[in-house]
Amino acid sequence: MPRQNQNDLIPAARSGNITSTYHNSPNADDANSLPDGWKSKNVGGPTPGGPALICNHEHDIYGMREVKQAFAHIVRGQGVSESLGTHYTDPVPPTYTFSKQLMETYMGSPIEGNLNVYNSTDKASELLQSAGFTEKNGKWHQPDGSPFEPTIKVFKGAPFTPTAQTVAGQLSNFGIETDVQVVESGVFFSKYPEGQYDLVVEFWSAGGANPYFGFLRNTIGFTGSSMLYPNEVTVPKVGNMGGQEQTFNVEELLNSALTADGQDQFVSEMRKLAWIANVTLPEIPTVMWKRIFFYDTNGWNWPADDSPLYGYNDLPSWPMRQGEISPSN
Repeated sequence: MPRQNQNDLIPAARSGNITSTYHNSPNADDANSLPDGWKSKNVGGPTPGGPALICNHEHDIYGMREVKQAFAHIVRGQGVSESLGTHYTDPVPPTYTFSKQLMETYMGSPIEGNLNVYNSTDKASELLQSAGFTEKNGKWHQPDGSPFEPTIKVFKGAPFTPTAQTVAGQLSNFGIETDVQVVESGVFFSKYPEGQYDLVVEFWSAGGANPYFGFLRNTIGFTGSSMLYPNEVTVPKVGNMGGQEQTFNVEELLNSALTADGQDQFVSEMRKLAWIANVTLPEIPTVMWKRIFFYDTNGWNWPADDSPLYGYNDLPSWPMRQGEISPSN
């Protein structure tokens, strides 16, 4: 069962060579104009993640905590979801370190109810002003008086390019004039690890079935250290945003989670990491992809719509082994 890219769904369905497929980012026209007998379904299972805004953590300006947090207050996942298509994306708040399902499992004392909530442009203004930025005639300026005009770099292709354009529009509407530079993926990933950017739009991992792997991906990066996220971070005391600043070694926390002696210790370490992510924002998530499964009912009997078998990653091979998919003639 292949996974189709942006422009391949309808040709593949009409070819007669496939009976089912997952899709990364189907446009609305394709999703609503499948050949006769084809159906689509949002299925369960581990959620991969989606596009995110990432700041250059080593940059004098874009690596500032106040700037990253201000961006988190400004960027709206709802607008990104509407630009990409609500049929395959759900907006997520920047407070999501993991998928909704994992957040429900791994939130708790001492961090639950104490995390930063990023939803106020007024708070964004306060944060920027506290860091020495000024607003003049609706445009923001850096502490040295120069215009605050970041560039978002992104590799060419859906859904990352339209996400970058939407986020740039949201920042520009706030008064931070933001440009988008679209580059070929080979150029992007050769320059990205070198820190030659202000901001980028790239992938954030929602953790799949385990939050450890999502956090590892979001702090180390796609190509190994490409996120430029620091290994040592200073944040308020876990559970108390007004508390004394403490320094944590992220690698040591990840190793402690990986070698945890039981679930309780694992959850405890992941909550510390979730707190750190909430404060330092390795990535600012915008949307979460839905897992859309397209399948041909011509000549095939499929499980009922409410069957839990649709939640398996290896659809349709597992249901077929269970006798839940069979020829209809």
